[in-house]
Amino acid sequence: MFSELTNFDRKQIELLKPFVDRNVVLHFPFFANTFSLAFHYSTALQEKYNYDWDNVRESVIEHDWDEPIPTLVDKKENIFYATLAAIKTAKHDNKYVKWSFKYRPISRYRPLYIFSEYRPYLDSVLEENRNKLMFSNEIIDISDNCGVNRIEVFTDIPTQANVIKNNLCNWGFNKDNIFILKEPIDAIRYYQASKKILRLFYYGAPTTARMLMENYRYISFRLSESEEECIDESMITCICQAKAHELTSCDTDNDFDILLDYHNSIFETAKNESRHESRHIDFINILWAYNRFAERKQHSATFADTQAFANCLNDHHKSPPSSFE
Repeated sequence: MFSELTNFDRKQIELLKPFVDRNVVLHFPFFANTFSLAFHYSTALQEKYNYDWDNVRESVIEHDWDEPIPTLVDKKENIFYATLAAIKTAKHDNKYVKWSFKYRPISRYRPLYIFSEYRPYLDSVLEENRNKLMFSNEIIDISDNCGVNRIEVFTDIPTQANVIKNNLCNWGFNKDNIFILKEPIDAIRYYQASKKILRLFYYGAPTTARMLMENYRYISFRLSESEEECIDESMITCICQAKAHELTSCDTDNDFDILLDYHNSIFETAKNESRHESRHIDFINILWAYNRFAERKQHSATFADTQAFANCLNDHHKSPPSSFE
């Protein structure tokens, strides 16, 4: 159940007061590294509106990550998350001609694992090495030994999954036999039953954490990070601000100082909590709200405790290269 706000919560909420005062609209995708801002900002708005939730709901909006840029609210300042690649594209898109965009990188997503489900024709190949698998070597061996003629990548981070497809092509797989299921509708696409399929699962950090625990169902492949992936703009998460041109007189630089301080505090706290086995309280309310949100969506990726939440942030999200600052 929800406990009293911690000192950490209070400190984070205080940072966001300038946005509360201006009633900025926040768009957030449901990921571990973006959810805390939604929780703290909505809590701050509740205090402003004397816990009238209807007013809060108009200013805190979930963003479907399949859409590179959320649907912006007219005549309002909008704060949102996007990949660096998406925001650079939007800045030159006529669809957004009336908006002024500014952004700062806050983290670089570091994918650690990709998964396959257990299948009889995979089990014999992988039995001896299943706890120490490197993706590139083992995936080639599976294909050669099992006669795989179709690869499917299930994902909730489709832009980033393109990196996996490029890797597979570089290792000699035919791009016409690699399919990224970017949206649920793609799962019903017909294919010949005679095809022998290798189904891979490449997901954001929360689902990755759950799949690692379900090692009776999934085979994990450790990913080695290439230099190309370190600078891939689709792996860089930015905090972004969009204003109609008539609203651009506000002090944007100070806004980003606040938002960077906010996220630096989240990631630094995650680093500290992930080092300790004892139960910490800094993330206790964020965890409570995150798990309730996941349960309402029937999303299977919940966290057992605050350390699991902190580990997810610390393991998968790193500072972006200085060249992106």
